[in-house]
Amino acid sequence: MDLCKNRSQQRLCAKIVGAVIFVIAIAWIIISLRETPEEVKTCEPTITVRKMGQFGNQIWEYMSLYVIWNVQYDILKNFDFTPYIDEDMKENLEDLFENLTIQAFPKIYRQCDDRETITILKDQQFRLPQNMYKRNILLDSYSARYEDVVEYGIENVKKELRFKSKYVEDVMKTFEKIRSEHHLQSNDTVFVGMHYRGGDYIPHLEGNHGTKFKGPPNYSYYTSAMDYFKAKYNNVIFIMVSIDGDWLAKNVAKIQKHGTVILNPYTNDVNRDLTLLSHCNHSIINYGTFGVTAALFAQGDTILYDLELPIDYRGDTLALGLSKILPSWIPMKNTHEDDAVGYSL
Repeated sequence: MDLCKNRSQQRLCAKIVGAVIFVIAIAWIIISLRETPEEVKTCEPTITVRKMGQFGNQIWEYMSLYVIWNVQYDILKNFDFTPYIDEDMKENLEDLFENLTIQAFPKIYRQCDDRETITILKDQQFRLPQNMYKRNILLDSYSARYEDVVEYGIENVKKELRFKSKYVEDVMKTFEKIRSEHHLQSNDTVFVGMHYRGGDYIPHLEGNHGTKFKGPPNYSYYTSAMDYFKAKYNNVIFIMVSIDGDWLAKNVAKIQKHGTVILNPYTNDVNRDLTLLSHCNHSIINYGTFGVTAALFAQGDTILYDLELPIDYRGDTLALGLSKILPSWIPMKNTHEDDAVGYSL
């Protein structure tokens, strides 16, 4: 049946079509202006950490956020908080660790946030804001809340930061190869991971602490630490990891004369280096978040270089801070002062 046959019907049809178009346009505008479920979700209050520093720093920043989120979970969830991390941090960490539970910021979040941000400095005890509404919580950059991490439990943290199986399997093969080359059995070998952090960290320490920084460890610190483990265990194999070629050139020969020392099984592979050191039985480190992280994950005895500096919640003194609350972390110093330190500014 032709409804718009004559002129009057055509005018009526035109009015109907126009009205329908108008209603559709208004509906589209209303829908566009309304918040979508994703917008509502991502505009809820957040707790996050400011990303800064190298890989070890980012691991500690993540651990600090993860521990605070879990310890304060009931209260934070009651106020609809959601934990997030920087997208770059997420990518960096998930290159080594399996399926982290804290997600990266949704892109839409930056478009809708209008809340006041409460910054928790790295040397502050964590306290929830008095007014939780319309507020975000930001942990400061370089956060390394080691007291909170230890109290929460290293094993609990390791359940979150699980090394990818491909790296663990590779490290186990490396251990087996080393044992085989030295004719040792798996239950008869003690691996001690050794790490030296040098390079640009020396000017960093001098800039932070001036003349209070007495210089980095030399070979004598490492040989004294090796003696500690050789006195406790038979068949000890030491694995030395460092990318500071100048320091190694001046110190490693004397270290290698003091025991069975494997130098840098991997070449410039930060993921495998950290996995390797974290799966040793015990640790010898100097300073810096990379070596401290590995020693913490290894959960054995840890010999650390005594900087003789006040503990101030920076990464420089992180190992010293842990030695105050972990009995198995033991500070030692150089036993010989000579020109074998081998660092340059």
